[in-house]
Amino acid sequence: MPITVEWENEEKTIVHVRYKGRWTWAEFMEHAGREAAEMMKTVPHRVDVLADYFESGPLPLGGAMTQARGAIKQWPENWGILVVVSDNSIINSLVNVFHTTFAFGLGGRTYAATSYEDAFKLMAEQREKVASRDKAK
Repeated sequence: MPITVEWENEEKTIVHVRYKGRWTWAEFMEHAGREAAEMMKTVPHRVDVLADYFESGPLPLGGAMTQARGAIKQWPENWGILVVVSDNSIINSLVNVFHTTFAFGLGGRTYAATSYEDAFKLMAEQREKVASRDKAK
């Protein structure tokens, strides 16, 4: 299967979406959108998403940002951030454009990383920011 979705950890705080080889936007919407959303709905706490493009083939043609917005809009209220991890400069550039273009919405919760280490560090930092903000209330 070109796209798989599974829990990254036993605590169920990270959904890991892996892209392998060629895949379609229909598969993307089914797995990264619907399947990830269904998993997040099974827990009451914050869930971050790790989108792993290290083994992905080329992106399908047409509308990457539109497709990404469509998938993310399916996710429930308890999703935290999305970190796209890839060593592909085109994918990382698209993520950075998405982050900037939609900074006050979905894009503001979407980040690019070039390693798992950086991705997990970013998730931890964002969780700490939220915790600090909640303590200050």
